[in-house]
Amino acid sequence: MVTLLNRPVLDVDDLPMFTEDLVERLVERRRLAISIEAECITLVAELIRRGAHDDLGYRSMVSLLVDRLGVSGGMARGMIRLATAFGEMPHTRRALESGAIDLVRARHLVAIRDSNP
Repeated sequence: MVTLLNRPVLDVDDLPMFTEDLVERLVERRRLAISIEAECITLVAELIRRGAHDDLGYRSMVSLLVDRLGVSGGMARGMIRLATAFGEMPHTRRALESGAIDLVRARHLVAIRDSNP
């Protein structure tokens, strides 16, 4: 079982009794997941700024993320693309951090911006 902060992520015995409460829990969890993703993108931006891949002996930021996070090269490049774009798109970054948009929408906005600079 996967744990978060030393407790099970989902314990079926602890699920709310009412459907509306269950939906609210799902909404809260999605916002938390999106917020964590936004924080990860912010951390990637700082790693880029510091040139962390050079400091740690990696050939590129992509190789650092692939090795340390266990993500695919495509996922690593996507994280780098978002981190770089968010420097010029603070409203999009804040919208992602607040949960107003999800990662897919943020990627779309970055792609649109990239195609129409």
